[in-house]
Amino acid sequence: MFSAIAPRYDLLNRILSLGIDQYWRRRAVAALLEGLPAGPIVDVATGTGDIALEILRQSSKTRHVVGIDVTVDMLQRAQIKCQRKQAAQYIDLLAAPCEALPLKEQSMAGASIAFGIRNVDERQRSLKELGRVLQPGGRLTILEFSLPQKGLFAACYRVYFHRVLPRIAGLLAMRSAYHYLPDSVQEFPSPAAFSQELAEQGFDNIRHTPLTGGIATIYTAHKPH
Repeated sequence: MFSAIAPRYDLLNRILSLGIDQYWRRRAVAALLEGLPAGPIVDVATGTGDIALEILRQSSKTRHVVGIDVTVDMLQRAQIKCQRKQAAQYIDLLAAPCEALPLKEQSMAGASIAFGIRNVDERQRSLKELGRVLQPGGRLTILEFSLPQKGLFAACYRVYFHRVLPRIAGLLAMRSAYHYLPDSVQEFPSPAAFSQELAEQGFDNIRHTPLTGGIATIYTAHKPH
């Protein structure tokens, strides 16, 4: 499914979110980098490389980033973007699942995953893997869709998310892929419940910050020293 939508993935993100997804990514990367010790960062479910490139931009190319994704077609798009932005020397792109990261234990200062954690087959195993590769004191930042819970905005958003969005996406790509999107968000735990999952995998100092009325949420967590 992700291979099929790869050619128009970036375009669909911009259209369907009215460009707000770029703001969300900037906020997530800022949360990741704030006070983060020197060292490499792994971006899991890197897709076409937007988060990896934003890490480089905000760190003035002082970080090395490893971008990992299971979809080779996405990684090929990411490689083209890295070359176009003269960032290829700072970013390594690897094909692998989140449940089995090809990285040494405690080798990363930070880890990020944007709009990907809800798609992994084994979420708990993936969180454990992210903890394994982080250095003690390292930070994990997750950006994920969520659902507004109350009020007129929540009601209007659900109509858009479940009815309008798949139809617009169907004009440009696979409609089925964007029926999957709201279904997967609906099944994902609430911010409080997902924060508890992070705690159960050994993370501490866990925070969740809603964005744009609760359409998306930034989670930050640390691996204990």
